[in-house]
Amino acid sequence: MPDQVTAVSNDTTAHWIAAARARESERADRLFDDPYAAVLAGRRGRAALVASEGATGGENEFLPIRTRFFDDVLRTAVDRLEQVVLLGAGLDTRAFRLALPPHLH
Repeated sequence: MPDQVTAVSNDTTAHWIAAARARESERADRLFDDPYAAVLAGRRGRAALVASEGATGGENEFLPIRTRFFDDVLRTAVDRLEQVVLLGAGLDTRAFRLALPPHLH
């Protein structure tokens, strides 16, 4: 069983999600702009995105909505916060792409 568990990932999911953010950022009617996503995703992320969509039959339209939701939650709460911890962030660029106040850690 341990051999199966270690073979599951190697950060492919982080690259796949970065590829989904990159695709959304290219849309004219995008929900957010992530200027770092395409570079972070690389070939590995694009391949994972294509494989995922091939397995599920199409684009996961929820991924950009989820990203925008958490961006909005953070923007709304930022004045009441001193620190934000991104758990399981992977290749998340939120801390770099959002205009956050300088007091926030």
